[in-house]
This record gives sequence, C-alpha cells and structure tokens, in this order.
Amino acid sequence: MTKTDLRKLWLQVHKWIGICLAIVFVPLSFSGSMLVWHETLDAAINPQREIAGDGHASFRRPHMFTLQHTWIVPSDIIHPV
Repeated sequence: MTKTDLRKLWLQVHKWIGICLAIVFVPLSFSGSMLVWHETLDAAINPQREIAGDGHASFRRPHMFTLQHTWIVPSDIIHPV
C-alpha cells in the first residue's frame, strides 16, 4: 500500500469512528443539557406544579384533586333509527 492509499484508508476509518461516536454522544449531550435545565423546563411544561408564595406547599383537601366525571349514557350517543 502506498502512502496515498493509507491516507484514504485512515480517512475512512476516522470518518466512521466519528459517526459512531456521534451516535452515542449527541443523545448523551442532549439528555445532559435537559438535566441542567430541568427546573426551568419543568416549570414551562407543568406550570400548575409550580409553588407560589413563600415557597412552601399549601395544604389542599383531597376533593380538590379528584376529577369531575361526566357519565355518557349509550342512549345519548346512539339514536334509534
């Protein structure tokens, strides 16, 4: 093999090593940046969970957490022909 062939071979090896490492490091870097900004992102995504006032969570009664259910009766949906 000549010097030019070795150079071309090394270029290919270097390229594929870089691509393989990028596949690992790009998601790793992205998830790391998400961990750095987790409080800001959490406040933006879930504003209802943010604590306001003096920084202490307020006591809420259990009925405030329950959902209001509306029951749908099949006769309301299906009309007789």
